[in-house]
Amino acid sequence: LLGSGEHAVHKLLMMMNNKGTMMPGVINKAYMKKFKPLVEEGSVYIIANVRVTQAARKYRPVENDKVLNFLPTTT
Repeated sequence: LLGSGEHAVHKLLMMMNNKGTMMPGVINKAYMKKFKPLVEEGSVYIIANVRVTQAARKYRPVENDKVLNFLPTTT
């Protein structure tokens, strides 16, 4: 989580697909109230309606050039 409390910018998650490929996932501040109570560490979820974009070059927590972004329509 970058920042804290009301000053948080976004929440960074580590996602893994069914083949074991790791990808960072981002919940922007605007959507945290909706998703934060629904996401627990170590849990497995099937998610839909996300945006996959190019990852920033300066920070890549895993060897993947993509990042998964939660949207207001993510389920």
